[in-house]
Amino acid sequence: MVIGQDEAYPNDLADDLRPNWTLVVLGTLALAAVSVGALAWPLAVISIALGALMIAGADVDARTCILPDTITFSALACGVLAAVVLEPLSPWPANSARSPAPRRRRARLARCASATPD
Repeated sequence: MVIGQDEAYPNDLADDLRPNWTLVVLGTLALAAVSVGALAWPLAVISIALGALMIAGADVDARTCILPDTITFSALACGVLAAVVLEPLSPWPANSARSPAPRRRRARLARCASATPD
């Protein structure tokens, strides 16, 4: 049986990709209560923003098995912005001076250099 394009992608799909705002608002309020009580304010604000996007995405995904690009790209942008704001000099710890990996590597190279006879 072949499914035509009209059957596979109904016209009212755009309406299904909108989140249930009651669910998003109530979920965000609950998340805000926990975040404000448990986190410092910069972390709480970012947690609430990312949480609201995740709640909206979960609602749409549960109904349609599709994640809208708007929610996906907004969450990506919010996450990258959070990394830059919260750790401006070290969003990727493997490349940071505070990371122990480069220090261990330098120490290992120094031991190897001192152990080599001249």
